[in-house]
Amino acid sequence: MIDTADMLTICRTTYTRVLRTKSLYLLLASVLCLVGAAHLYTDLTCGRQKELMYDSGAALITLVGLLSGLMVTFDIARDLREKVALVLLSKPLGRAHYLLGKFFGVAYLVTINIALVTVGIMAILHWEFGGWKWDFLQVALSTWGSMIMVTALGVLFASFLTELPAALLTLVVFVLGHSWEFLARTGAGIGKILFCVLPNFCLLDFKSELGNTIGVSWGVVLMAVVYALVYSIALLSLSTILFSKRDLA
Repeated sequence: MIDTADMLTICRTTYTRVLRTKSLYLLLASVLCLVGAAHLYTDLTCGRQKELMYDSGAALITLVGLLSGLMVTFDIARDLREKVALVLLSKPLGRAHYLLGKFFGVAYLVTINIALVTVGIMAILHWEFGGWKWDFLQVALSTWGSMIMVTALGVLFASFLTELPAALLTLVVFVLGHSWEFLARTGAGIGKILFCVLPNFCLLDFKSELGNTIGVSWGVVLMAVVYALVYSIALLSLSTILFSKRDLA
């Protein structure tokens, strides 16, 4: 039986290496500047400041999470290109443990970045509205669930594709997953197939309801996050099957 310590080592190594990516720091700095400019929303929204702040806050969290999650496609591809994966897999380490280590390393980065941006946005909401808007945590949590699915998608496509096709295909599925309602109205053909297999990112989108002070129960949010986690487990299971058949030589 393979020691999970090896998987945790890959997780820590992946997190540390991806953390060195300078573009992430530039992204976080840009996001914090946008969050800091929230006081300007009053002049732009004609009384709909809260709705815009929730929409823009969710968009900023999504941007940070999406770009962080996509790092997994480039990290796995770099390991394969530089033959690092061959060295790791020559040890008593299964391919499933390797992929899971990569996934958890990047998922941890996604979680940290989303948490940082969420704290900044909630501080601005507190400043603007004079109280803590705890319901924004529902937006952040559901968006985190979406980004965990994005990370799992990145692992899936990186298991059999090179970095650029894997990243592009992950983005395509992310966009199509937000068109779930349109696909649901498609009677037959490829649209019906996509409706059956694509992740439903619309299920995790609560920013419009909360921005318009329409209450969403925590039970609904948690069920949506559970859906994202279960779907991610399915994606990772499929990833290990495809990666086990890939020729790494």
